[in-house]
Amino acid sequence: QVRGTSVQALGLDFGKTYYATLYTLKSNIWLSTNSTFSTLDQASTPNVDQLRSTFYSNVQQTTAAVRAMADPLTNIPVPGTPLDTLLKQRGDTLANCAHLSAVLQDQLRQIGILSRIRNITLTGTSFEAHTTLEYYDPFLVRWSVADATFGILFFDPAVPNGQSVEDIQALVVANNFTGIHIQYVTSLGDSVFRNFYMDGLTLYLNVYPLVPGPIMQHSPLQFLQEISIQGASGVAGIYVFEFTDPSQQLQATMWGSAITITPIDQTLFSKSTRTSDGWTLDVAPPGLKAYTFVRPVF
Repeated sequence: QVRGTSVQALGLDFGKTYYATLYTLKSNIWLSTNSTFSTLDQASTPNVDQLRSTFYSNVQQTTAAVRAMADPLTNIPVPGTPLDTLLKQRGDTLANCAHLSAVLQDQLRQIGILSRIRNITLTGTSFEAHTTLEYYDPFLVRWSVADATFGILFFDPAVPNGQSVEDIQALVVANNFTGIHIQYVTSLGDSVFRNFYMDGLTLYLNVYPLVPGPIMQHSPLQFLQEISIQGASGVAGIYVFEFTDPSQQLQATMWGSAITITPIDQTLFSKSTRTSDGWTLDVAPPGLKAYTFVRPVF
């Protein structure tokens, strides 16, 4: 519902006819008016090259600007930024990928660019997962990924051509990482992406569908390296544990405290656990497996 005399329509294609119904509230009665309009095709649009250049520049600059709204190491928001405002509204202190994607979506909307939030996961859990964003490209008539968390676009300016979440997923499944076109849009370059605790590209192995459907399309074992439980015990690292039953528990002592690790989110996998040197495995259920992350690119 829009309260005003005009609204900016987002995501319109070139050379299409659109139909709209406008409702007006007058004297407490809603009145409707049907409207039809058509957009010019690209060949007939004046200054289409300039429009295209401005569009891509706006996507790049907006993605970079949102990344700059938080410290890249701590993700503490910069005071006074839209990201800072969002975190205060939600009662949070540190930005995460969902916050950054929400702010990017709002910033793109303000300059007339349609976008949508997408979620991806390696193991099917909400921890080894990521929230990113796709923007609609009316020049290529496709959705392409812009990721404010890592300060990247999945876009090949030489073609030009963008890549959607599903495009990247297909390449990750095929281990065709050279086919993924990453464009860094901040002065940070690849540092945020490279220093992530796992290879961020492997998160695209499984995509949360836009319509109800299975989340786990592919086994995460493609990007997990199994190690012996005894080999992991006592050694500092980042581990994911796989159980044979959702009711099982692993009990350990880390950082001087007793902890319990369980499978989460209706999967058989735990969230990733960072361990300390000398940690002890106190109780391990039968069939328990331990994995480290495979990093095919980073």
